Amino acid sequence: MLFIEFLFALVISLLITAIFAVVLRRKGAWPFLLLLFIILLGTWAGGIWLTPSGPTLWNVSWVPFLIAGLIFALLLTLIILPQNYRIKIMKPKRIAETNQIELVLGAFFWVLILILILSIFIRYLYI
Repeated sequence: MLFIEFLFALVISLLITAIFAVVLRRKGAWPFLLLLFIILLGTWAGGIWLTPSGPTLWNVSWVPFLIAGLIFALLLTLIILPQNYRIKIMKPKRIAETNQIELVLGAFFWVLILILILSIFIRYLYI
């Protein structure tokens, strides 16, 4: 069950990440892989914690994974999108503010990844 749920989360997050990478026009492999990893964890955690509903495939309901992945990706886009449309010419004061914002967002992502991994472990330990 664990492996099949992981595969559902992986396939759904690959599709969502590909769509968002095209829409956000991210360049390079690292932003794509980081976005894939974060959306994968969010999809997997949301899919296993939501109540199973809808059609099943290999005894796993895939609808919660899809809903969790879409909602998580849309919420994540609210954080990522403003960085894409920054003004390229900034005053030194604005550069310092931008560095602080990037530091806070970096800390937010590490805490988010830790919480998602813990929620996945907790779900599988206490089923």
